[in-house]
Amino acid sequence: MTLGVVISMKNGYYYLPNQGVLRDLDTGTEYTFHRPATTGTMNVWNVKLHDIVTFTASGTEAVDVALAKKSKDNLVFSYGG
Repeated sequence: MTLGVVISMKNGYYYLPNQGVLRDLDTGTEYTFHRPATTGTMNVWNVKLHDIVTFTASGTEAVDVALAKKSKDNLVFSYGG
């Protein structure tokens, strides 16, 4: 797993709550990510803009994205495992 920060939740014009772009904190590489399709009731996803997340890189996409540290007022004061 790698640490990254969510840098975009928009496709240019529209806010997209279940997909976006994140940046790897070590390399600066940007990856797209999206919530897998679900069936049944959809719960609110907990990943938001500026949050620190863990992920696994797969080509140009991030998979298994999970919240590591929530941002407060667009700033993350600390993170770690």
